[in-house]
Amino acid sequence: MDIFGAEGKHVKIGKTSITVRDDDGKTCGIIRNAWKFCDLQPNRQIDYSRTVRAAGLWGCTIDGTMNRVIICDGKIIYFNDLRTMDYYKRLAEREDLAGAFAGDIERYNTRLELVEKCKANNVNVINCYID
Repeated sequence: MDIFGAEGKHVKIGKTSITVRDDDGKTCGIIRNAWKFCDLQPNRQIDYSRTVRAAGLWGCTIDGTMNRVIICDGKIIYFNDLRTMDYYKRLAEREDLAGAFAGDIERYNTRLELVEKCKANNVNVINCYID
């Protein structure tokens, strides 16, 4: 399966592979030879570190960001979790909760900026539901 076929589907990211599931929970594909950036050898991390830093992924304050950076076929891919984005978007749309969830709304805007920064720095972004 092509890694860009995971767009909008449920994925589970392993150490060297990614399992893609459809909405029914059935496995519809496995992507092999996809490595987490954190699990690469240090000499291979150096090859990609300049782009990862420029995209704002390295050192990002959002939990789990670096676990969603994947290297596949020489491309840097960031898996954006739609589940949390949907949650933050619902909170941001409700004006009556704006004061109570100001931190969550700020995280939502930070995630949007991160995705835009990734696209500007040639990091592919796949929007999917991470299980």
